[in-house]
Amino acid sequence: MTIEIKTMIQDRVKLFQTKVHYNVASVVEIFQRVQSSV
Repeated sequence: MTIEIKTMIQDRVKLFQTKVHYNVASVVEIFQRVQSSV
């Protein structure tokens, strides 16, 4: 594999991890809000 392709894949993986982390964080936030309002 060339370095360019490797870098591209790493960037995509980082972006994906950031997205997943953000989604998990927002779900946790919503869950906590629901619990505190009950």
